[in-house]
Amino acid sequence: KKPKMQTLNPFDLGSKAFSNKNYTKALNYWKQGADLGDPRAQQALGEMYSKGLGTKQDYKKAIDLYLSAASLGNNSSVVSLGVLYQNGRGVARDYKKAAAYFQIAASRGSARGQFHLGILYRNGAGLPQDNVAAFKLYQLAARQGYAGAQASLGWMYDNGVAVAKSEKVATNWYRRAAEQGNADAQSNLGVKYFFGKSLTQNDLKAYVWFSVAAANGSEAAGKNLVVLKRRMTKPQIQLAAKNALRCIEKKYKNC
Repeated sequence: KKPKMQTLNPFDLGSKAFSNKNYTKALNYWKQGADLGDPRAQQALGEMYSKGLGTKQDYKKAIDLYLSAASLGNNSSVVSLGVLYQNGRGVARDYKKAAAYFQIAASRGSARGQFHLGILYRNGAGLPQDNVAAFKLYQLAARQGYAGAQASLGWMYDNGVAVAKSEKVATNWYRRAAEQGNADAQSNLGVKYFFGKSLTQNDLKAYVWFSVAAANGSEAAGKNLVVLKRRMTKPQIQLAAKNALRCIEKKYKNC
């Protein structure tokens, strides 16, 4: 009796190559999957064309792939189409069209769709400005573990927008998002340690969070780090820098 041959899935093979940062290989696997009609591969390939990873940036190809995947029920592609309209990438900026796409995905339970719809309500872009609606959407997405929504929800609690102000609750949401690598939340957590608000004041921990946030692209954290270093001794800075490296190695857990 011959052993059954395991079927290799182009989407999974592409995902593995992508995680190893082999974008050309990922692109080729996802092309195979897209040709076979796998909406996940079509979505992933659309992201590659949209971001110019492993290939030249091509929004037209990205949009065609997103539309194909969306027609097969892929929520991520519905959101990706909305993001292109939200930012005016490859299409004329149109907040109303973006909102329509986000509403479809959000109604299907997409955390990413809920988050982006919340942004439009918060900014009054394509929809009436509505902080309460934004808060509810951020909350839905945050409870599903979406880091951007957790950071935004933390900000709303921190500033008492559409909810009673609570620095403690804000800090809890910042930490959840920070541990997932969200730079804004990492920076805000550093601020909490810097001032000792809802947390015990701790310059070493403030340094760690400002440092990792700056490495992840937060300009505010980089500026805060400069201010913080002025009040720290050289040995403290050396220790904090080592702790920041450990924090990255531990993937931002228990920093």
